[in-house]
Amino acid sequence: MRLSTSVRVLAPWFLALVLVFLATCRVASADVVLRGLDDPRAFTPGSTSGAVAMHELGHLLRASVVRADVRWEDAEPQRGVFDETYLSQVSATIDTARAEGMAVIITSCKVPKWASDSTFWNNPPAGFTRGRYYPFYPVRTDRLDDYRLFAEYLARRFAGRVMAYECWNEPNLWPFIYPQRTATDGLFAAHRYIEMIRAFSAGVRSGDPAAQVVVGATAPTGRNDRLSTSPQRFASVIKHAGVEDLFDAYSHHPYMTGGATNVAPERPPRDPSSGVSLGNISTLLKVFPNKPFYLTEYGYNTSFNLAFGFSVSLAQQADYLRRAYSFAGRYPQIKMLVWYMLRDRSPSGRAGDIHGIYLGLRHLSGAKKPAWYSFARGNRLTLAGATTVGADSSLLLRGRLTCASVGGVGGKVLVVKCYRPTTGWRTIAKVTTGAKGYYRLRVWPSRSESFRTVWPGVVHSPIHRVLVR
Repeated sequence: MRLSTSVRVLAPWFLALVLVFLATCRVASADVVLRGLDDPRAFTPGSTSGAVAMHELGHLLRASVVRADVRWEDAEPQRGVFDETYLSQVSATIDTARAEGMAVIITSCKVPKWASDSTFWNNPPAGFTRGRYYPFYPVRTDRLDDYRLFAEYLARRFAGRVMAYECWNEPNLWPFIYPQRTATDGLFAAHRYIEMIRAFSAGVRSGDPAAQVVVGATAPTGRNDRLSTSPQRFASVIKHAGVEDLFDAYSHHPYMTGGATNVAPERPPRDPSSGVSLGNISTLLKVFPNKPFYLTEYGYNTSFNLAFGFSVSLAQQADYLRRAYSFAGRYPQIKMLVWYMLRDRSPSGRAGDIHGIYLGLRHLSGAKKPAWYSFARGNRLTLAGATTVGADSSLLLRGRLTCASVGGVGGKVLVVKCYRPTTGWRTIAKVTTGAKGYYRLRVWPSRSESFRTVWPGVVHSPIHRVLVR
């Protein structure tokens, strides 16, 4: 991990933490930005399937970090009474992640009923029942000290095993804090969140002084109404509250949102004044120029859903994943990018359900998407053949597709391209790799030409030049 000038001026204890972190988690030498994954299946306490997924994240996908929610409502269902079964399972899952070579970020979320501000229960979002508790209502001000105690309990219990604790998830959206504004306070959620930061930071630093405190975790867009606040405005409120000494890193979720004409990672969102995608992440970096940034959720859907409003092809997802990590690496402040998630989810179990989430590296069926290999890295596609052929003679092209973590990759459709000065690169054929990743294809060059094979979005072979005599 490359250290920015801003990191060097932090307190000595934080520098020591960075050194420990570098020594204990997997950091590939070619990676500027740490690769993380966040998937509910991987961090399902006590789940056998979760242990299998954790092994995949660490051993095959070679992630450096795993991010996971610990729901306050589940951990402390009654005031001062912690669910030992739930927290023991969380503890075991943390140990599993560490055994797989990954550092852990814990994100607290979901206000329990006993800590919820019931003054808002009679004015819920549309579609919710009046007078009923939901975990998105804000924490009561007289329960903020309980939130501090909860954070302290977690940090003390998991001391030395959790790299960082993140204060809430997407607090600028109504599913996590509602309402975002009130008749008397146009920045209600941001102001309440600042009080949460004060409590959370005090708790974490009391329980485990070596752990990092991460705040923000903002969603990529907001309309500055009762349902959402723009990430720029939310960050500015935190900035002006003078609480920067209370946290070590700022986090954001720079998803591209619907409506943009070009959704590539390097592009800004449709409305840069109210949204922050990866393409205009500098907007937030400038708010906290002396803080490391953790991008703790990111991804692209490969099937349309209502939450995001657009989708990309499998090849685009794989390509955008590679480009996103490369683009993030341009900014010394950005230390981490966490992909969400390992496997697609659908409430009906049916692919294409518009209420599902299709950001996964695997389909609902479990089959790997091309993006799985982009995340894993170490992909190689070879191409060989004769360098000289006679006129009207055929040329046998052959090669192999491999991935460092799994070996030969079979059953993948490769595109064979030919280059001529008059036409540029054009597709001339497709070929499917065999069980161990090998492929063969016969072509008939009509003149001296260049060839290459491509697995769209993931990897391409070197150019093979042929002279026709």
